Amino acid sequence: MIIVSVYLVIYLDRFMIIVSVYLVIYLNRFMIIVSVYLVIYLDRFMIIVSVYLVIYLDRFMIIVSVYLVIYLDRFMIIVSVYLVIYLDRFMIIVSVYLVIYLDRFMIIVSVYLVIYLDRFMIIVSVYLVIYLDRFMIIVSVYLVIYL
Repeated sequence: MIIVSVYLVIYLDRFMIIVSVYLVIYLNRFMIIVSVYLVIYLDRFMIIVSVYLVIYLDRFMIIVSVYLVIYLDRFMIIVSVYLVIYLDRFMIIVSVYLVIYLDRFMIIVSVYLVIYLDRFMIIVSVYLVIYLDRFMIIVSVYLVIYL
């Protein structure tokens, strides 16, 4: 299966076009997703190459994704690891982002606690963002109700 999608995103101050290509391979509960994003701004150009390695192991899922983000003036590598645990309509997502700039290094550790209760979902996410020169903690709570 190959999915080609085009996104047209308009901000108030800038214009962005995203062309993404997904290559999805299913191999007996094993899935590899290779996606290429071509993001065009009016003032800069960015290419994102992301590789997802999704492993399903009986209601246990590990997602390892690698993002290669190339700007014209900057280079960034994002390595993210998702650990998704399904426990009877209860889901915990632990994701670790390793963001490397040429001039800055950033680690983002985010923990999502997702509770499904009969078309009712609560998402509690905690971000731990570590820069070399500063430290930031973001705690966000999402209350999502599905009708």
